[in-house]
Amino acid sequence: MPSNRGTGAVASFVLGIVSVALCVFPIPVIVGLPTGIIGLVFGIRARRQGDDHWKATAGLTLSSTGIGIALLILVVYLLGLSAGHTVYPVGGHAAHG
Repeated sequence: MPSNRGTGAVASFVLGIVSVALCVFPIPVIVGLPTGIIGLVFGIRARRQGDDHWKATAGLTLSSTGIGIALLILVVYLLGLSAGHTVYPVGGHAAHG
């Protein structure tokens, strides 16, 4: 019978990579933040269960980084909105003037 040992660590690692990679898109909070949070949960559970320590730690680190980047972009976006500026121009063209 196959063992499920290590699957939480692998899931955390993959979700951490996805979370960081998705932060380069215009809407990182909608996609990057949830995947980072889920990856963080998987990483914590994997470490507690004694799964693959290296992958669980890497997953925790990547997920935390993805969450941090997404939150930073969210703060910059909200500050831009509160100042009356758009961070991501509509239509993909940079605003002039």
